[in-house]
Amino acid sequence: RRPLGLKPQKVKAGIHGFKDAVNIKDLRSGLIASVPVKNKGHEEARRAFKYFCGGRKIQRIYSDNAGELKAAAEKLGVIHESSEPGVPVSN
Repeated sequence: RRPLGLKPQKVKAGIHGFKDAVNIKDLRSGLIASVPVKNKGHEEARRAFKYFCGGRKIQRIYSDNAGELKAAAEKLGVIHESSEPGVPVSN
């Protein structure tokens, strides 16, 4: 039994082929953005960081220790720092 007014619908995966997003915050300016990506691979994460920063140099990437973000930082030649596992406040 379904709740009143809700009908199952077929939904296309993502918008324009983008299924996920990388959420980025610039700690200096406070600017926050969600950059669409086609998958959770390190190349898409690298593209998202470069898009967000434009021509500016990325000094440091801080993440929840996700492998694709660590790999993207390595490919960009940027320092990667990670939050403490099991400590949500450090995310």
